[in-house]
Amino acid sequence: MPVKALRNAQIDILKRAIARRYAQLLEETQEDVERAREETFGALAGPVTDEADRAAADLLADLDQAEVSRDLREVKNVEAALARIKDGSFGFCADCGVELDLERLRACPIAMRCVRCQGVHERTFAQPGVPRL
Repeated sequence: MPVKALRNAQIDILKRAIARRYAQLLEETQEDVERAREETFGALAGPVTDEADRAAADLLADLDQAEVSRDLREVKNVEAALARIKDGSFGFCADCGVELDLERLRACPIAMRCVRCQGVHERTFAQPGVPRL
């Protein structure tokens, strides 16, 4: 079966989508970090500091931190996709080398694995018992 390499126009469209998401993520991350710095425990817990208020404030702080961590992971994935575009490996599975479907890249432009290899990766590196947002 011949390789159906992505055309330059398709790569350019995907690259623009990735660049837009990158800018959006950087802005969101900066806003989240600034908000987390501004929100003191007292502001989150309110004037009454009973155990329920304390637990709610801790939960809000943890959610803020989880959101920033999630965004930073996505920033790294976006940067990796831009690097793959630059080095010519974009659009090919990092594990098996098969060309990724254009539909997959349209749905997730930062995808680095084919559906089959992504499934194997997720099963292999799953972290049971870790809460996810």
